[in-house]
Amino acid sequence: MLDEAVFAAIKKRLLRPDRISELLRDVLVLSDEKRKRLEQELAQAKAERTRRRTAIDRLLMLVEEGVMKAGDPELSERLNENRAAVAAAGERLAVLESQLARGSRKITRETIAKFTELYRAKLDHSDSTLRKAYLRMLVSKVEVSDKGVLITGPKSVLERGLATGLPRLEASVPIFDQQWCRLRDSNT
Repeated sequence: MLDEAVFAAIKKRLLRPDRISELLRDVLVLSDEKRKRLEQELAQAKAERTRRRTAIDRLLMLVEEGVMKAGDPELSERLNENRAAVAAAGERLAVLESQLARGSRKITRETIAKFTELYRAKLDHSDSTLRKAYLRMLVSKVEVSDKGVLITGPKSVLERGLATGLPRLEASVPIFDQQWCRLRDSNT
């Protein structure tokens, strides 16, 4: 009876898009701020790379126009500095673009709605072992008292689930089915 009450409470009170948004408001705001910061850094790195490439072009134009000689040590030093800066900016750009691409995907209302819908389906699954495993991911403690039932759990499952999709169960080998590995030497 308690199990069914916990399942019902989680589905009714927690797995609602408005409740998830409320619980993770700080994370969602931080996610947006982090994305904006990364986008600003990306723009600055692009600007620096463009500035340094322009400096290289100007130095080469000075050589073409005869203002500087190709063997001038000052020219060589400046070209090397600018080339190193272009390379560093390129590396920084690659890192930032990678972070933006794989980093926390943009969490929208649709993302939250889809997550809650999928998680509800997992809690409605006909296999009670599977249902309980998914419930245990959300619930760390159930306290029963005269005042009622208090259900608590980590927000991290919700955060991770919204960023990367539904969590996967740790044990993926079907331990309940003894026939899955019927030949003694099948694992060799």
